[in-house]
Amino acid sequence: MRVLIYEQFNPLIAVYEKFLTERGDEVFTTKDFDAAWAHYESERPDLVIAKYEAISAHDAPSGVALLEKIRSGGDEATPVMIIGHEIGREGEMRLLRLGAGGILRQPFGKEAFITVLENTLARKPLKVSDLKA
Repeated sequence: MRVLIYEQFNPLIAVYEKFLTERGDEVFTTKDFDAAWAHYESERPDLVIAKYEAISAHDAPSGVALLEKIRSGGDEATPVMIIGHEIGREGEMRLLRLGAGGILRQPFGKEAFITVLENTLARKPLKVSDLKA
């Protein structure tokens, strides 16, 4: 499986990459939003993993912005897994409305990562019309 990881923090990139390559996945990582978008457009990965929060020190857009761009381009099929510290109830609802297939709060271990990853891949994206108020 081909996986795009959009994350700004090197230690987390290494952890995600390790978990994925141990499964036999092909991984492309980037800290740059434009590079993430270019890779997505050219390669159409099987899964996108992105950071929830924007990292102001790196002046990089959040993974939510990448999810929005993917979905606004008409792609409702590519699974997107969002990972972050600051995901509250409202954030979860927003992510579900945008079509995130998996949401994982940090900190977490390998088992939680793999479980959310597998569930993300097994599901069809949730659409706004599927949500009840």
